[in-house]
Amino acid sequence: MQTDITKPLFPMREAQRLLGVRQETIRKWEKLGKIKCIRTPTNFRLVPREEIERLLGKKLDLRSSKDRRVLVIYGRVSSHEQKSKGDLERQVKDVQKKLKSLFSDETLIVTDIGSGLSDKRRGLCKILEWAKDGKFTDMGISYKGRLTRFGFGIMEKYLSNYGVKIHIVNGRKEKESLEQELVEDMLSIVTSFSGELYGMRSRKTKKIENLIKREVMPNADNGSDQNRR
Repeated sequence: MQTDITKPLFPMREAQRLLGVRQETIRKWEKLGKIKCIRTPTNFRLVPREEIERLLGKKLDLRSSKDRRVLVIYGRVSSHEQKSKGDLERQVKDVQKKLKSLFSDETLIVTDIGSGLSDKRRGLCKILEWAKDGKFTDMGISYKGRLTRFGFGIMEKYLSNYGVKIHIVNGRKEKESLEQELVEDMLSIVTSFSGELYGMRSRKTKKIENLIKREVMPNADNGSDQNRR
């Protein structure tokens, strides 16, 4: 989404992008009288262009309707093995190829190796901090599961609150890699719940893990089966 800077009034999301601050900061400034906002009949804030120019200390460039847009491309694989096979590189290149013509200002690439269930991924945490600081305007991902396995709507809402739009390009899906990730995620969930009930090192937890592996990952236990024989 491009910002038309010839408009006399800006919604909060566009105002925060131009000012480089969070929406909460603009609301605080309004209470302190540092900025004047106009309310719509439905009580939405609109920020006059002259107020933005006053705070920036300069006139907005009216010769162009395209404000600066920074794209973050996020890629993720669940294992180092997938990365070594080139899955991560292909994933990022697919997104770059499909979004390259839309973004000419700046593109940043952030990647993770880890489960889509984890909320402790370094790259993901970096992106969330950048969004709060207004450092980028758009995000490109190949498909929803690369960003998060569950709760995509919450993640989308969070980024939207900071003026970030997610672009899902439905890039190339490596079928085998995807199936492997889903199995690993399912195993992680079941193991976590079983560990809470019986303890992570209990025999019941190990038994449940092995049962899942035999049922959905038949090749994973071949060696151990043969050894038992």
